[in-house]
Amino acid sequence: LSENLSIYPIPTKDKLYIKSSTNINLTTAYIYDIRGQIISKVDFSLSINLNSVNVSQLSAGVYFITIQSDNASTTKKFIVE
Repeated sequence: LSENLSIYPIPTKDKLYIKSSTNINLTTAYIYDIRGQIISKVDFSLSINLNSVNVSQLSAGVYFITIQSDNASTTKKFIVE
């Protein structure tokens, strides 16, 4: 999954976009702070926009997002300005 997914823009201010090079059914994303605590959960089955995550409520800093699909998951680092 990691090689098929990319996130952008980095750094970001309000939305983090997820781009897939293959047709993947995304299920859930978890956003963690630098200490490893879960800050936010996104359920893509309830989401209107399946390719972005709203991060406007996050303070400036470094975060990680774990993106899960039906059969795999990947974690990426991103920065909020």
